[in-house]
Amino acid sequence: KIQSESINLADTYTFTGTVTSAGTAMVKVADLDFTDGVTTCDISSTHINSTYDSYRIQYRFKPATDNVNLRLRVFVGGVIQTGTIYAYEGHQSGGGAINSNSDSYFRLNSGSIGSATGEGIMGHIEMLNVNSTFLPLSYGGSSNHMNTSGNHVGNEITGFLKKGQEATVVNGLRFYFNSGNFQGAGNVKIYGIS
Repeated sequence: KIQSESINLADTYTFTGTVTSAGTAMVKVADLDFTDGVTTCDISSTHINSTYDSYRIQYRFKPATDNVNLRLRVFVGGVIQTGTIYAYEGHQSGGGAINSNSDSYFRLNSGSIGSATGEGIMGHIEMLNVNSTFLPLSYGGSSNHMNTSGNHVGNEITGFLKKGQEATVVNGLRFYFNSGNFQGAGNVKIYGIS
């Protein structure tokens, strides 16, 4: 038991016993780099699977062309889902919103992303119910991007697979822009949440 007192960091301390945490543990599952010029950045069942029911996804991308939006689709049984099973909402910190209750993708930003030097998009989402058949997969998070004028746009983003998708078990993700390719080295970090 640690008493409340000052600790001199120059001293050496020995601890015996077990350290436990009442909080959530995150385990790094993957750190994936994507090459310049690809049209999609796919995350396979190697990384999104039944090991965890919740995941934190951090992403960093730059489009090859201006005025694009970052989209996300899910894999089910190794097959990309393109039907109108996606619902999402996003709000810009400075005003403006996007939403859809029936689309063929999740959208991860409002406003358009620029492709010049220093422009692009970064963000994170926490995905829930990846394997659960009680409620459909949902996510919440935020993104930051620079628009085509080099101005910052902050977004709060959320999404849900539509009602009727309760039995859908997700085993992969696809990031893509609504037009054009990825520029430079994109990156996705995946953490399983236990």
